[in-house]
Amino acid sequence: MTADSHNKSAKRTYAGQTEAERVHERRERLLEAGLEIFGTLGFQGATVRRLCRSAGLTERYFYESFRDLNDLFNAVCERQSARFGEFVLSRLPTLPTALEARVEGVLRLYFDWMRDKRIVRLLHVESIALHASGAVERPRWAEPAQMASHLIRVDQDVQDLPEDVLLAVSLALYGLAATVVTQWTLSDNQLPEEALIQGCKISILGTIRELKSRYSGDGSSQA
Repeated sequence: MTADSHNKSAKRTYAGQTEAERVHERRERLLEAGLEIFGTLGFQGATVRRLCRSAGLTERYFYESFRDLNDLFNAVCERQSARFGEFVLSRLPTLPTALEARVEGVLRLYFDWMRDKRIVRLLHVESIALHASGAVERPRWAEPAQMASHLIRVDQDVQDLPEDVLLAVSLALYGLAATVVTQWTLSDNQLPEEALIQGCKISILGTIRELKSRYSGDGSSQA
């Protein structure tokens, strides 16, 4: 097929949609099916046939958008990580500016998003296990940790804080919240959500206050 004929095919409409639009729609259906299957049955419980059945598509359409199950899994993780980031960032302007209330507000957003057990399993269980086995690119902790480091840098007066230390602290703080919400989910929410939010808040506040005492922007950072 020539480039010209391919372009014409992509623009040709069927039931009001171009071919490119139909490809996009099928990819979206597979991404949503991926969240459902990976988030409930895990990666080991997923097959191309099962995913296509969930998406209401024949198997030939799977390979139209994805190389294999690993490719789809990574794409689903990317989608959910991006959506979480957009969810938090869109609500930051509405949160209080006072440190304690702001930290609690972010934690409430996080727990609210993670009420979907499929997302918890996808991002905090399956991706870590699969990364350890070499089956997927990386666990999905880097993006939230970078967002946390940005919030600390912007919200708090820690201008003297080295970037590598900030990222390490951010990884630790996100790891804390992720571990708590994962255990909460796996135990069928046996502990009260409010107690978990307050516990995380105490740990995060202590860390931020220590950072401020060591790396304040007035040049008085400690060795």
